[in-house]
Amino acid sequence: MLQRFKGLLRLTTLSLLLLLAEALSLCRVRGLPPLLFRVCLRLWPEDRAAVFIHLANYYSRVADVDEAVRSARQAISLSPENPWTYLSLASIAESHGRQETAIECYEEALAWISTAQY
Repeated sequence: MLQRFKGLLRLTTLSLLLLLAEALSLCRVRGLPPLLFRVCLRLWPEDRAAVFIHLANYYSRVADVDEAVRSARQAISLSPENPWTYLSLASIAESHGRQETAIECYEEALAWISTAQY
């Protein structure tokens, strides 16, 4: 029971920090969101792919496309079997006019989804 509680507390704390970083980025607070994302990376290394997706979305919002793509690719390298990582990069690439990258990532996500066992 205690182990289950610790796991729930860890996820709740991670979620709250990620939400705070997202909220600050939406309020156009620069500098602090990446710091919060990096804190999450250090405290919860097992959730690195999810944190890198959030970081990629932040960089996309502030129009730092190269960092957004780099962060999304990092998420893919950490969790290559997760179609959401490819979908995140595809969405970022598409919103910044990188159609070829978007198409490649959509195709990769579809390939993973079509082979998934539900």
